Amino acid sequence: MCYIAIQIKKSQFQYTVIDYEDISDKIDYSHLKNIDLTKRLEDKIQTSISRAKRTIIDYGLNNEFNYFVTITFDDDKKCNSFDYDETKKKLLQSFNNFQKRKDKNFKYLIVPEIHDSGRIHFHGWFYTERENLLRYMYYDKKTKHRVYRHETFFEQFGAITCVKINDYTLGAALYIVKYISKDLGGIKLPFKQYYFASKGLKRSEVIYKSNQPGIDLEMLLGNNFGILPNADYQDFYCKMYRIDNDDLIRYIMQKNDFVADLQELVGITKIKEKTSPYDFMESD
Repeated sequence: MCYIAIQIKKSQFQYTVIDYEDISDKIDYSHLKNIDLTKRLEDKIQTSISRAKRTIIDYGLNNEFNYFVTITFDDDKKCNSFDYDETKKKLLQSFNNFQKRKDKNFKYLIVPEIHDSGRIHFHGWFYTERENLLRYMYYDKKTKHRVYRHETFFEQFGAITCVKINDYTLGAALYIVKYISKDLGGIKLPFKQYYFASKGLKRSEVIYKSNQPGIDLEMLLGNNFGILPNADYQDFYCKMYRIDNDDLIRYIMQKNDFVADLQELVGITKIKEKTSPYDFMESD
C-alpha cells in the first residue's frame, strides 16, 4: 500500500494520525476530458463525504457534549418534514434562538438523514446546561439507557429523544457518521451540508503535515515496535489512528521526513497531483 500524505493532529487528550492513501490505482484520472461527468460528480460526492466524516470525528474528540439526540419533525408543526431545506432552516433557527434566550453555552453537532419513507431525521449531540428542561420518558431495556424528551424542542419539532452521554468515546462519533449519506432530500449533490455545527466548536491542531510519499504507518510500527494498530476509522481515501504516546508521535514524524527525503533523492517526487483533481486533505 502506498500513502501519498500524512497528517498529525493534536486534540485534547491524544493525537490523530491520518494516512492518505494513493488512490491512483482505484481512479484513473489520466484522461480527465474523457471521464463521464456523472462519474466525476460521484467521486466529488465521495470526497465531500469523507471530509465531512473526518471533521465530525475531530469535533467529537475536541468538544464536550452531554446528550445524544434524535429529532423528527411533525407536519403539524408548520414544517414539511419531507423537505430538507425547510427542516434544516427550522432546526437551526430553533437551536440559535435557544442559545440566545435560554442557554448561552448550548452547543450542537447534527447530521441529517433521509428515512426510507422520505422523511428527514436528525441525529447528533448537544451540550446543554439547562437539564431541567429534559423530561424523563422511559428506560430502554435494549440499549440500557434512560430516554428523555427536551420540552422546548418537543414543542417546536414534534419528536425528540435524548440519551445522556456518560462516557464520551470515539465510538459515539463513529455512530453519528454512519448516518451520513449522499442522498439528502432525494438530491445527490456534493454541495449539500452533511452536518450542522454550532459556532465556536474546537478543532484539533495540525502539528505535522507532509504531502510527500511517505510511510505506511502499520508497517512502520509493526516492523519496529511489534505494534499492529487497527485504524479507528477508514474510508476510500485514508486511515485514521489514535495515538497517545508523545515519543511515538515524534518518531513517526522523524521517520516520515527521512523516508520522504530519501524518495525525493532517488527521483520519487510528489504524486498527489497525479491521483485526483480534488483536494481531499483538510486545510490547516
